[in-house]
Amino acid sequence: MKGFIAALMLSAPMLANAYTWTSVVDFNPDPQITPSSSFSYAHDLTTSGFNPAVDTATDYDLTIYLTDSGRDWFDVVRVDQPGSWFTDGSGAFFNWSYASVTTEASYSGLVRLNDNGILNITVESLFGSFYLDASELIVTGNQGGTSVPEPNSLALLAAGILGIVVMRRKVARGN
Repeated sequence: MKGFIAALMLSAPMLANAYTWTSVVDFNPDPQITPSSSFSYAHDLTTSGFNPAVDTATDYDLTIYLTDSGRDWFDVVRVDQPGSWFTDGSGAFFNWSYASVTTEASYSGLVRLNDNGILNITVESLFGSFYLDASELIVTGNQGGTSVPEPNSLALLAAGILGIVVMRRKVARGN
């Protein structure tokens, strides 16, 4: 019976699951971004059920889909989100390509999402011209304030319970 209770105590914290919210902005018509021009927009996560007062965003990936205008040899895009400056590692999208740029979470971006559920984005052409086709924001976090324990926390809890079990057995044996 004690083994069952210990197993239940260890598995209970693992029952909490991370939650995922998705926000997609599909531009229609697709805005053309020419050299030294930019386009700004916002992802509003509250339309996907995110409640900034209750839910917590812990990470996100932002993917921006681009289509080459076919007018230049290559294009260089800059994606500006709160707290970061990002240029695609390859820096070039050739005339025939359909490409996407994926950025990871920034600390300032997470703070803004948790504050009001909105992430403001600016896409800028540093060289060449292209069309902004769509943008997808995938956020993971905790819904309703429930937190997912870290593996280290679970290991510490297991070590503590194991220590209690060993001590109780020693006391029961009279050692």
